[in-house]
Amino acid sequence: MPRTITVSLPVADLNLSKAFYTACGFVNNPQFTDDTAAMMVWSETINVMLLTHAKWRTFTTRPIPPKTSSEVALHISCDSREDVDAMNKAALENGGTPDINPVEDHGSMYGRDFADPDGHIWGAIWISEMQSYDLAIPTLPCRSVSATVEFYERLGFEGGAHAFNGDYAILRRGAVELHFFTHKELVPEESSSGCYVRVLDVESVYRSFSSSRLPRTGIPRMDTLEDKPWGLREFAVVDPDGNLLRIGQSITK
Repeated sequence: MPRTITVSLPVADLNLSKAFYTACGFVNNPQFTDDTAAMMVWSETINVMLLTHAKWRTFTTRPIPPKTSSEVALHISCDSREDVDAMNKAALENGGTPDINPVEDHGSMYGRDFADPDGHIWGAIWISEMQSYDLAIPTLPCRSVSATVEFYERLGFEGGAHAFNGDYAILRRGAVELHFFTHKELVPEESSSGCYVRVLDVESVYRSFSSSRLPRTGIPRMDTLEDKPWGLREFAVVDPDGNLLRIGQSITK
């Protein structure tokens, strides 16, 4: 039998707290819920027991701290960066306080803290799976981080400026990760920066990128998908700063 953990929290308004935790992804267990308490399930091994102040005082005589205090921070794992953002948004929309602490974004680890209606601190955190292989990440120059983020969002990338350095950006699209650093004197027409992105389904990526309606010539631009003599089906994108991205896959014989 797996060991479990149940976190008991005093709450001023039980119904409000039940709605808050439900919006954040917890599921109520009616077997352990009444007018004084509600069990909210996060996983098979993690539960939160919400207790009215009167119920809480039957277990301890220690005072309930005010909402402005910090008694403990509770961190729970999420499956993706998007899930972390969604939980923080749910906290905002359901009586909580979003981003009560600075956002943590270290590339392979992403976390955002929020408070519930009673001031209990929760941290939603995503940590990438441990890699079983070495990984090279292209670091490309750009004149403007905000303009670069806007351009790559049109191509389906997510991310933005680094939390600790606004002149640096980390963008991801699935397993593809690109980093950008600010180079204000960059001349796009003279740029020789670029990278090759090997994908499993280049036609799908091409169709997705085509929705951005980039021109065929000039900067930025996107050329057509073609079978190349060197055994790859590929296309290329040149971003507003002259960075050349070739995207392709091996041609199956």
